[in-house]
Amino acid sequence: MKNDFIAFDLNSDGNVDASEVRKEFKGLSQKDISGFFIAADTNEDGLIDFEEYRNASLAHESGDLSIEDYTYQ
Repeated sequence: MKNDFIAFDLNSDGNVDASEVRKEFKGLSQKDISGFFIAADTNEDGLIDFEEYRNASLAHESGDLSIEDYTYQ
């Protein structure tokens, strides 16, 4: 999980913000990115830290968080 988080954290500041997600997943809409943040950003600071990422991953059925799991269908 830590390696997956590090891949999102493009500026290595220990947090993932919407611009980093947008750079990694260019095809996602703003609505999809918002869904991902609503699910994972539990303290609502606009950033996802490793603990939030880990908790969202563990809450996910397979234990492997994927942004596609939070896109609107």
